[in-house]
Amino acid sequence: MKCPEVERRQLIEKYLTGDLAEGEKERLEEHILTCESCHEELAELSLLRASLEEDRWAVADRRPERGLQWHWALAAVATLVFITVVLWPRLAGHPGLEDGVIARLSAVEAPPYEPRNLRAAVGEGERRFREAMVAYQQGDFGEAIPGLEAAVELEPELANARFYLGACLLLTDQPDKAIESLSLVAELDDPQYPEWAYFYRAKAHLQVGDLDSARDDLTEVVSLEGDLAAQAQEDLNRLTE
Repeated sequence: MKCPEVERRQLIEKYLTGDLAEGEKERLEEHILTCESCHEELAELSLLRASLEEDRWAVADRRPERGLQWHWALAAVATLVFITVVLWPRLAGHPGLEDGVIARLSAVEAPPYEPRNLRAAVGEGERRFREAMVAYQQGDFGEAIPGLEAAVELEPELANARFYLGACLLLTDQPDKAIESLSLVAELDDPQYPEWAYFYRAKAHLQVGDLDSARDDLTEVVSLEGDLAAQAQEDLNRLTE
């Protein structure tokens, strides 16, 4: 998770209002621990919310008892205490977390895609896959997801659709679902995608804070000795320093 994403999607505001899914909430909390500017924004918005709530009572001339006046202020403080005291000990043991190594290693770029010109007739699943990949090539990964989901429902063994579905889920901040889809790719009997599936699943594991599984996936990529082996070895070295 990076600051532009936090700002674009107003994740801190959604965090304070309780509108984030559990996975996104945990990712934001991890990011806040490594990002001074986002930590400060969280503190400022928490206190601002508390102040606005108190002003609301004042304007309505229905000021509650003193204990209730401080309800939102105490909630704001509790949020910061939770992040600093509860989450920090859990995350501080992650290698390189303090200098942003995990954040950099978990960053995702869209995997390349080259349409195949198949002369033979294709099934309905492959057809839906090709249609969805038009949106993918345009960088609209969220738009591609429904078509890819339809493709794998029609043809469960369609490795290309399952892989790019996992990639799109990862690119739209859904790492838990991405792990599920990419795990199925690795089990299929298709030599083209296992290496890529393990590599991108490692990214997803990093995003949800599962470093051990990420190391296992990167080790698997290295063992396959394919195009991503060198990058996987470099990432693995940085995780185990």
